[in-house]
Order: sequence, then structure tokens, then C-alpha cells
Amino acid sequence: MKTKVKHSITIYIALCILFSVYRADAETYYVWAVSGLNIRDKPGEYGRITGRLPYGEKLKIDVEKQTEEDTYHEVLMLPGIHNDGDEFHSIMVIKEKTENSVYLKGNWIRITYNGQRGYIFSGYLSRLPVFRVEKDREGRISYESELNYFKRCFTLTNCDTSALFRRYSDNITRNYVFKEGIIISDPNPEYYVALDYCFANLTMNEALLFIKVCYGLEDLALPLSPEYLNSGDLFYGQESSEYKIEIHYPAPDGKIIITIMDSFTIISVYGTC
Repeated sequence: MKTKVKHSITIYIALCILFSVYRADAETYYVWAVSGLNIRDKPGEYGRITGRLPYGEKLKIDVEKQTEEDTYHEVLMLPGIHNDGDEFHSIMVIKEKTENSVYLKGNWIRITYNGQRGYIFSGYLSRLPVFRVEKDREGRISYESELNYFKRCFTLTNCDTSALFRRYSDNITRNYVFKEGIIISDPNPEYYVALDYCFANLTMNEALLFIKVCYGLEDLALPLSPEYLNSGDLFYGQESSEYKIEIHYPAPDGKIIITIMDSFTIISVYGTC
């Protein structure tokens, strides 16, 4: 499988060079905090909340000019894991914070919104458009499908959108190329699920926000203190470096690996059927 992945990455980079890669406007960002992004009167988590940006709000931001220096901040997204010493035991110890925990990272950005000046955490900002959401009568949130999201937000250049995300299970790799600098590669394995995304110029934070919504990590409730949980019931992540993060998810059992290679970010998804 590793050989196939390396081969696929080579194809991605070659394709991105061959096709005209669209680069998003560096000043256009969307709010990916589903419950809204707090506006504070001072840069920092202890600043008084004076307002809130709604999910999906589109902002024009000059990051270099509007970033407050020395205001680096992290928000825990997924806890790291370690086992209890018994390699055959199915129970993992989930900790609120470990060396391998996965975080949304960023700084505090100065903004003016509806005439109000304040500061927001950049970790919930992305240049990718957001998934559309709907609320039922009980207030439960559901997201549009991945297929609808890509059809609505991006332009497929090499085939009809009816082929996108279709399961062929014939072990033939199909690449879907979008003019916005995105390639989706589907190896169509017969006995498991695999899908690779290649984004041009995507940050690690933006990749995490994408999979958080696309793969249901938004529903994750983190423990407030270390406790025993069945590893099959919870997402958990391991950050091996600033360029690579591995996330495990429950049934169908699988993992998501995010890797940054120069100006390309690869999101590889594997899972059992």
C-alpha cells in the first residue's frame, strides 16, 4: 500500500504542474467554527467576548498586517492516545492533552466587523468555502454531502461530475482534477475504502477543518479528564510533526493521514468496508 501511495503522490504533483493551479485569494477567508467564532476586545482567550462571527461568514483579511505578534494560540481538536501496557487490550487511555494531541493552531487577528473592532482566533479560518448546514426542529445540525460540496464549490475539468465519489471496486485508479488546484484520486479497491485528496497551498489547519466537518469529527465530545474509553467509539489523533498528522476513526475502522509536501497537502483516507 505504501508503494501505491508514493506512486499516487507522484501523479498528483505531476498533474498539478501540468494543469493551471488556481490559487485562492490570500485575503479571502471563511469562518469554519460551526457554533460561530467569538470576537474579543483583546487578543487572547481571556479577552471579553463582544460579538460572534457566524459559521460561513466571508472575510477579507490581510494576515500579515492584521496579526497580533506574540499571540500564538492552540485549541485542542483531538486527544492523543497510549495504551495501558497490554498490547492485546482493546481499551485505550484517552487524555485531554498529550504530546501527540492534535491542535488547531493560530494567532489573534484584528478585524472590524459591522463597525465593531475586535480580535478573532485564526485557527478557525480557511480559504476553502464551508459545507452548507441545516438544522432540524430539535436543533441538530446536518451537513451537505461531500459530493454536493465539491459540485457546488469547485469545477471538475476532466470528466462529468456524475462519476465523482462513485464506488467501482475494480482496483483501477481514477483521478478527478479541479481547476481550483484540487485533485481527488480514487484507487477503487475491492475490499476496503481508500481516497486521496491533493490540495494546492492548503495549510494543516485548513486540512483539519475540512476533515473535521467532512468526516464527522464535529460531533466528537472530548473528555475533560483522563478516562477509559473504547478505542472503537472515539476519534483520536497523533501529530508526528508539523507536516504530518494521523487520525484514527471508528467503524468502519480506518485512518486519515494528512501530509504536507512543499506547496501540496495530501489527505489520505483508508477504511474497512
